[in-house]
Amino acid sequence: MQINYYRKNVYGIVKFYFSDATFAQAFRELTGKKTFENSDRAALNRLFGGNLHFQEVLENLANYP
Repeated sequence: MQINYYRKNVYGIVKFYFSDATFAQAFRELTGKKTFENSDRAALNRLFGGNLHFQEVLENLANYP
């Protein structure tokens, strides 16, 4: 399964956001966070049995399929 994400620089801090609104909402409900970190990526990958592939996309294309 491929998970698209984009990064955003917020006051000098790089934040990672999920591009897919449904996945982002599920992550928010599960963790209470809008952004994710490398440790979250590792945990998600373990939950999905190592079958996740994270692909970075451009922010302005993130909301388009």
